[in-house]
Amino acid sequence: MNLIIEPSPEEGGAIYIGNLEAASNVEYLKSHNIGAVLTVAGGVGVLIRPFRM
Repeated sequence: MNLIIEPSPEEGGAIYIGNLEAASNVEYLKSHNIGAVLTVAGGVGVLIRPFRM
């Protein structure tokens, strides 16, 4: 997964771009405080159960 836009204390949030494997890695998502995953690949279903950060 690649960090595209650095986290901003003033505005909050960051943008990461990654593949299906990265989007499915809950431990990685938690460790980087990633709370949402947007899938734009056709025919690929990423199913992530809600988790606590």
